[in-house]
Amino acid sequence: MIQRRHFRVLSGVLTLVFCTSVSIAQTSNSPATKNSSLRLAAAPAQPAKETPVSEKTTMRTTEQKVGGSAYREVSGFFNVREANANVTQGEWEFEVPAIWETDVDGDDDEYVGASLKYGFSDQTFLELELIPVRLGDGGDHGAGDLALQLFHNFFQEEGNHPAIGAWIEGRFPTGEGSSGIDGELGASITKTLADRWRAHLAGFVETANGAPGGEDENGRRDFQWGAGVGLDYQCSDRTIGLINYFNKAAEENGNSNLNILEIGFAHELCEGQHLKGALDIGLDGHEHNPDFGAKLQWSIEFGG
Repeated sequence: MIQRRHFRVLSGVLTLVFCTSVSIAQTSNSPATKNSSLRLAAAPAQPAKETPVSEKTTMRTTEQKVGGSAYREVSGFFNVREANANVTQGEWEFEVPAIWETDVDGDDDEYVGASLKYGFSDQTFLELELIPVRLGDGGDHGAGDLALQLFHNFFQEEGNHPAIGAWIEGRFPTGEGSSGIDGELGASITKTLADRWRAHLAGFVETANGAPGGEDENGRRDFQWGAGVGLDYQCSDRTIGLINYFNKAAEENGNSNLNILEIGFAHELCEGQHLKGALDIGLDGHEHNPDFGAKLQWSIEFGG
C-alpha cells in the first residue's frame, strides 16, 4: 500500500515537471495540472490498518486456560472431564481430593485420596492414584487400593474439529480385604462453542472383577458404564465454572442407575496451584444411591 502511494506521487511529480518544461504558459492554468495538484494534495498518509490477528490470538490464549494452554483444569476430579491432557511434557502434578456424601437415609460417608501425574509429552500422561479411602464406618482400612491410568489426547481442537482424548485405567487390590483387578476404558470430546464457553462429552466402560475392601464381591455388577455431558465457562483469567450431567450404572446388582447433576468450579490460587470444588446432586432418589455430595481438591504442578 505504501509503495504504491509513493510510486503514484513520484509519477505525478515527474509528469508535472515534464509538462512545465515543455509549455509552462499553456499548462499553468490547465485542468489536468490542477487535477494533478489536487490529487497530490488529497493523498494524506493513511495509517496502516491494524489486523485483529494478534489481538484475537492473545484473547484466545487467555481464555484457553486458567494458566495458558488448551487445558482448563476440567480434570477427572469432575464427573465429566475434558479431552485435553492435564500436564505438559516433563511436568508433575500432585492432587489431594476430599469427598463427603450422604444418601436418602442420612448415612454419611467421608473419603480422602491422593494422586500423582507425570507428562511424557504434551498429549500423554501417566497417573498413579490412591483411590479415595472411606473414613469411619469401619470401611476400607489399610493403605487403600491403587489405580494406574494412561491418558492420551489424540486430537487437539482446531477449527470445526473438537479435541478428543482417551484413557485406560486399572484398579489393583492393594488395600485390606480387596480382590480382583478392574479395567476401564474411557473417552472424552471437547469443543469450544463461543468465547469462554466449551462443551464436553465423556463416557467409560468397565469390567469389574472382585471388589475393593469393604464391598461385597458377589453383589458387585460385573460390567459397568457411564456417560455424561458438561459445559464450562471461563469467568476470569483464574476461575472457571461448570455444570455436568452424568448417568452411570450402580456398583451393586439390582440397584438403579445413578443420575447426577454436578455444579463445580476451578480456581488458580497462584502459579501452579489450583483449588477445585463441586456439589453432586442425586436426581433419582433411590435409597441405595448417594443423594447429595460435596468435594474439594487441592493440586500443585511442578517441573516441566
